[in-house]
Amino acid sequence: MATGEWNFLAGRLVGDGSIDIIETELPIDIGSINRNLSAPSTMDGTITNEVRRLKVGGRPIFQPWNTVIIAEASGLIRGMTIYRKPTFEGARWSLDQIGLPGYALGMPYTDEKVYTAADPLNIFRDVWGHLQGQQGGNLGITIDDLKSPIRVGTPAVEGNSESGPRLMNWWSTLDLGKTIDDLARETPFDWMETFSWQGDQPHCHLDLGYPTIGGRKDHMRLVLGENLASEPSVTEADWVNQTYVLGSGEGRDRIRGYAGVADGRLRRVRVVDDKGKATKDQANSRARDELSALRGQFVVDQLDVFDHPNARLEAIELGDEIPLYADMDWAEVDQHVRVVGKAESPVKSDMVTLTVVRTVTV
Repeated sequence: MATGEWNFLAGRLVGDGSIDIIETELPIDIGSINRNLSAPSTMDGTITNEVRRLKVGGRPIFQPWNTVIIAEASGLIRGMTIYRKPTFEGARWSLDQIGLPGYALGMPYTDEKVYTAADPLNIFRDVWGHLQGQQGGNLGITIDDLKSPIRVGTPAVEGNSESGPRLMNWWSTLDLGKTIDDLARETPFDWMETFSWQGDQPHCHLDLGYPTIGGRKDHMRLVLGENLASEPSVTEADWVNQTYVLGSGEGRDRIRGYAGVADGRLRRVRVVDDKGKATKDQANSRARDELSALRGQFVVDQLDVFDHPNARLEAIELGDEIPLYADMDWAEVDQHVRVVGKAESPVKSDMVTLTVVRTVTV
């Protein structure tokens, strides 16, 4: 992995949309930098008590919800997190850090808004517009302008409690992080953090993807004996022989898809909630995919991958679907996996750890 010398910086986040760099050579030990699909990134780091006492302008460098830690290599930002709180481990501090989108977790909506026939991606942008529009709440995050065909919220109908508009208000919308998660799951859509330098300012942008980010990368491959650092941990998927997919709509009017096989085994059912499926054909197709993905398949959730011409680490991105082959004494894995997490370490720059989920080959 062609990354130059790593460097760590500290910035001051005061909620006006800017991040002022206050230290360009931060004495911190970073274990891993973890980017996640549709979830805030994280960074593992420790400092000594002596470093904790460092000050700039009479103020400690490390202040909860005020200090931003930036990991840089080859002039590129590899990770950017907010320092939240420490954990004491003798003479060292372990720093609890979360990506800038983690700011939404536990934050309330302080206004009232009613949505009918609204694009969930617009609501996502409204959430961030509300958070960053409050005094002291502007992180400088920008957001993709992607649109989706999905619409949520219907006009209220008297006597029908199952219909109605989508609401955000100060008395019931108490965790905008959960609001974001619910929107992403129901639509569905993906989001991920990207980083850049804008002049001397570090910047976080949120990319959006409907229904997903990424796609098939069949020109890449992950193969035991070529670029997998070790045998993957493999478990066998739960056996099911029927799947139901609940799509758009409410109550008994919801779209319902089905797939099943008569295989002479005890009936086992999986139900999938996917409001992004607007027709029965779409729901049936998703049900068939789920059934195929679960029946007698091996489950792999983490892979240690070396840089290799088959799959350059810099080219592997969140959302990518890549063929995986691993022939072991007790299992033969041959499937596509989707990358939902990517962790890199400054001390192991020729390897990354991928968090993956199985996808259905079509």
